[in-house]
Amino acid sequence: MMRGLARISVVIGAIVLIASFGGDLHPIGDSLAVFRVAILGAVLFLAVTVWRWRIAQGAIAISLVLLGSTLAQGMPDRLEQPADLVLYQKNLLYLTTDRAGFVEDVIGSGADFVTLQEVSPANRYLLDELRDAYPYQLPCDLRSRGGVAVLSRWPTVGEDCFRRRGLVAGVFDRDGVQVRVIGVHLPWPWPRRQAAFVETMLPDFQVFRGDVTLVGGDFNMVPAGRSIARVARATGTQRVGHIERTYQVLGYPIAIDHVLASAGITGTIEVRPRLGSDHFGVLARVALP
Repeated sequence: MMRGLARISVVIGAIVLIASFGGDLHPIGDSLAVFRVAILGAVLFLAVTVWRWRIAQGAIAISLVLLGSTLAQGMPDRLEQPADLVLYQKNLLYLTTDRAGFVEDVIGSGADFVTLQEVSPANRYLLDELRDAYPYQLPCDLRSRGGVAVLSRWPTVGEDCFRRRGLVAGVFDRDGVQVRVIGVHLPWPWPRRQAAFVETMLPDFQVFRGDVTLVGGDFNMVPAGRSIARVARATGTQRVGHIERTYQVLGYPIAIDHVLASAGITGTIEVRPRLGSDHFGVLARVALP
C-alpha cells in the first residue's frame, strides 16, 4: 500500500516538476519554477523510497541533472578589479515598520545608485533622509503603496516613469560614462499577470540608451524564470552574482530580488539585512570592461 502511494507520488511530483518548465505554455509554470528546488527535493526523496523501481531510478537521474542546472543559473561572483559601479537594490515594504539602520546601511555601502520598490506614504520620508547623499532622485507613483524610485549620486541626463506602475529609468553621467539605471517591480506570476506585465514593459526598455545598463528590482521570480531572461534580453544585460535568498515564504528561501548589468560586465553581490522590510537588500558591485 505504502509503496503504491510512493510510486503515485513520484509520478505526480515528476509531472509538477515538468510543469515548472512550462511557463511559455501557461503562467502557472513560472509560479512552480519559484519552488523548483523544493519540488526537486521532494521528487528525489520520494523516488529514493522506491529506488528499485525503474521509473524512480529515471526520476532520480533526471532530478539530479535538473538540480545541477538550476543551481548553475547563478553567475559566479567575479570581480578582478576594484568596483567601478555599486548598486543597492531594496524592496522597502509599504507598511509602517521600524527602519532603524536602513539609511546608514545604504550610505555606508558606498552605492552609486539605489533602486527601491514599494515606496509608499509610510516610508517615502526615507527619500528625504537619503537626499544629501543621493541628491538626484527619480520617484514614480508615490501616491500608491507600489511606488518605485532610482536614487543617484551622479547628475541626471534623462528620466522617465513611463506612466505605468513598477518601472522607472534614468540615465546618469558618472564621470563621462552614461549609466542607464532601471528599477523594476514585477507582480507575482500566476495567478497574477507577471508574463503579460513584462510583455507590455519590453518596448519601454528601448527609450533610453547608455554606455552601461544596470537593472535592479524585485522580480518576484527566481533566476530560472522566463521573466528575468526576457528583461535581460531586452536590456542587453545578464544577472550579477550567485544565487542567494532575498525573501522567505513560510521559511522557504527564494531568490527573487536581482541586479542585472550589461553583458560582459563582471560583478559580485552581497545580501544586506532586511532592516524593516520583508525583503533582504542586494548590494551589487560591478567592474566595467
